[in-house]
Amino acid sequence: MGTLIKEGSLVKMKNRKVKGQGIVLKRVKDINDYTEFDLEDAFKRIYDRKHKEYHFKDYKNSYSSLVFQLRADLIESINTSIVKSNSNIELSLLNEFWNYNMTYCLSSSGLLYSKIRKDFALIKWLRAPSDYTIGSYKVFETGFHWFPTHILGICKLSS
Repeated sequence: MGTLIKEGSLVKMKNRKVKGQGIVLKRVKDINDYTEFDLEDAFKRIYDRKHKEYHFKDYKNSYSSLVFQLRADLIESINTSIVKSNSNIELSLLNEFWNYNMTYCLSSSGLLYSKIRKDFALIKWLRAPSDYTIGSYKVFETGFHWFPTHILGICKLSS
């Protein structure tokens, strides 16, 4: 399905009671190519405790507030250096990459259990999707939001 999604596509959210309807304003198929930086490897080094170059091996409690703050600082410095090298790169996309993958690709024990998502689309919602309830999710009613394309589907126009 992701191959069908392109700029100008009318999309909906999969797996929502209210699927919504939005238009794709921009698509980044591979965030590593877009940023000219290997964010996937950086993510693994920061979060995957089994990675051979995991940054926080020396800390016994990888869930301490110190490690949390060190991770946040490291991510901020990576994002800053990427944006500094190319001012056209959108910080909101970088933030969505980190937030989405941190939330949906890691187990509670800090191990990678899902494929890291690198394909994102910027959506302007015309009709907001729900937050898995029967009502629309108000946060989507204004502004533009980046989403991984695997959770989007093409809207079929009825005749």
